[in-house]
Amino acid sequence: MGNGKTPRRWRSVVGWNVLFLGLGAALIFIDWEAWIQPRASFTEISLPRRFEPGVGLLYEPGAEMRWTRHAEYWVAQQANRWGFLDREPLPPEQAA
Repeated sequence: MGNGKTPRRWRSVVGWNVLFLGLGAALIFIDWEAWIQPRASFTEISLPRRFEPGVGLLYEPGAEMRWTRHAEYWVAQQANRWGFLDREPLPPEQAA
């Protein structure tokens, strides 16, 4: 085994490696946050809804719905005149 200093040296090497890996991971996280934050379109979730008897919850007609998971996606969608998150409905003469 040598002179008995091997286990102490091994613990020291492992300790320094763990420290540097932790610092590196922290720096990567900080850098990622600094890179992604300016690209965020918005930060607040907005769901302008109303309760319609016989139908349930609908969005306010013409209102903009915003949904985000902050680091993964930002969705903004306009409600149609009926309160659904869909395209405007066709006039009755074009629907058939």
